[in-house]
Amino acid sequence: MASNRILKHFNATLALSFAVVAVSTFNYGFDNSGYATTQAMDAFQRQFGELDSTGEYTLPPMWLSLFNSLNYIGFGAGVIIGSLVSARWGRRWYIYIGMELAVVPVYQAEIMPAEIRGFAVGSYQFSLMSPRWLLTKDRSEEAHQSLKKLRAGTITDAEIDEQFAALQYALKQDVEEGAFTEIFQGVNLKRTAIVVVMNFFQQATGQAFASTYGTIFIRGIGTVNPFTMTIINSVVNLSMVFIGLYLNDRLGRR
Repeated sequence: MASNRILKHFNATLALSFAVVAVSTFNYGFDNSGYATTQAMDAFQRQFGELDSTGEYTLPPMWLSLFNSLNYIGFGAGVIIGSLVSARWGRRWYIYIGMELAVVPVYQAEIMPAEIRGFAVGSYQFSLMSPRWLLTKDRSEEAHQSLKKLRAGTITDAEIDEQFAALQYALKQDVEEGAFTEIFQGVNLKRTAIVVVMNFFQQATGQAFASTYGTIFIRGIGTVNPFTMTIINSVVNLSMVFIGLYLNDRLGRR
């Protein structure tokens, strides 16, 4: 058994499930970063841009906005449709059909041990069915086997049974699904406010502009190589992500 604080919780099955889900994060990031960088390339500018007063090709603001906003319609549809797929057929099928944006963190949280849940979910940045989802469908035996495969070799059988019993107990204590308006009532109002404020300030930092228009903006300045600066920015971002993942469970989310 590995002695590392994080690695000791992984067996081959859990590591493979984690790796497959991580590919989703890679694809999502590569797609967005690749397309944002492509728009700043000379060939793309000549193909889709217009000549300005200086004789340079530039993308019209309207088309630039459309290029980078229409994809969010697909995101919205995927989240809505995918949530129905996830509830009916499970998290795994939701990921397989490519509507993973909202369900990947949920799936990771359900299959990961509590000790490394922050690390795993924070990374979202041929998987097993989620034991928790199987229990919600009264498929107890399958849920127990799934949990056993995800924990085998990292903890004892007795500890696996203890985790399974705790999961069953937690699900029994869950209240039935309520009305949408309840997220604005009582203690749920505070929870909703925290989620909204956190997401607001995430966008208010300007990261969306930097990741979407950063390369084009630097290209327009004309002082440094925009692609070199994009690589530097990506390296800094990646470094901070790894630091955050490592400290997530050690220092806490807050």
